[in-house]
Amino acid sequence: MNRPSRPELVAKFFPELLQNLGASDGDKEAIVGINTRATEAVLQDFIGLYDTAAAVRGEGVLAVRLTKDNKKESNFVTLEELQLDADDAVRFGDDHIASALEYIISMVSDMGTESEVPMLLIDSRMVLCPIKRDKPAAAITAMMEEMVG
Repeated sequence: MNRPSRPELVAKFFPELLQNLGASDGDKEAIVGINTRATEAVLQDFIGLYDTAAAVRGEGVLAVRLTKDNKKESNFVTLEELQLDADDAVRFGDDHIASALEYIISMVSDMGTESEVPMLLIDSRMVLCPIKRDKPAAAITAMMEEMVG
């Protein structure tokens, strides 16, 4: 199954953007504004979860599992835990997973968490998505604005 494109994801999570394509400019701005604030609230919660866990456990990532059948949707994973997983992958001969985890560890180690927070999205693959502390929904807002014209 192919991963949806970014515009397809925006349309999926914010269907009202497509439903109101003929709306006035003011209505479009209001729709984008409301969705931006909702997105910001969710991302600020993620930032808070990261900060709380990192203060107690050390540097790591907020791992968000996107599969429907997963019982544990998200948790904080330290860099040491990621390294143990990478070591296990090497031991079991899974070079793909090992190299992906090593890349993530390297990226997070070099990341300045004072300006952004590492969120790891996990489904059929792993994608590191830094969340900017200042205006965390800016990228999503830009996509919504592009969609409504």
